[in-house]
Amino acid sequence: MTESTEPKKEDRDIIREVMKLSRSVRSIEGITQVEGQIMVTRMPSTEEKLTAQTRDFRPQTSTNENMLSVRIHYEFDGVVNDDDTESDPITLFQIKAVFQIDYSVDNLSDIPNDTLQAFGDINSRINLTAYWREWVSSCLARASLPLYLIPPVNAQDRFEDIRKRYAIAEQDQDDLTDGES
Repeated sequence: MTESTEPKKEDRDIIREVMKLSRSVRSIEGITQVEGQIMVTRMPSTEEKLTAQTRDFRPQTSTNENMLSVRIHYEFDGVVNDDDTESDPITLFQIKAVFQIDYSVDNLSDIPNDTLQAFGDINSRINLTAYWREWVSSCLARASLPLYLIPPVNAQDRFEDIRKRYAIAEQDQDDLTDGES
């Protein structure tokens, strides 16, 4: 027996709500780099194989009347592995930034928090990643560090992540209510 890959109705609802919210955005009022820093422990040698570890964290959303603000914290580590040992990678440098995007939206009054969070996970991440990519590229060049191009956001992957996250949350909620009988 094969399982259907079709998402559950609950999963489609969150995506539908995000798309509905996207259509109600009148404009992007501003994009701001709230924080930014680069810390270099030491310069990599030409013999070291440098790898990158990137992280972006769950967006923080806030609303004020018809304004939706989303902040995303990003981190980029330049690391080397010592091939001779099984030790943890050594971080040579780290770049951090927080970007905020402000949307003017037609009506935010009845939009649930999970929809705002999912909107931040998809739309805001797509809108802000170009600024994050430029920041990393610029920091690396100015510090004479090896260049690395952060890949663009894959929107389909973001949708799948949201579907999985909310399917798990829905299952957890069902498990909690099953125990109450």
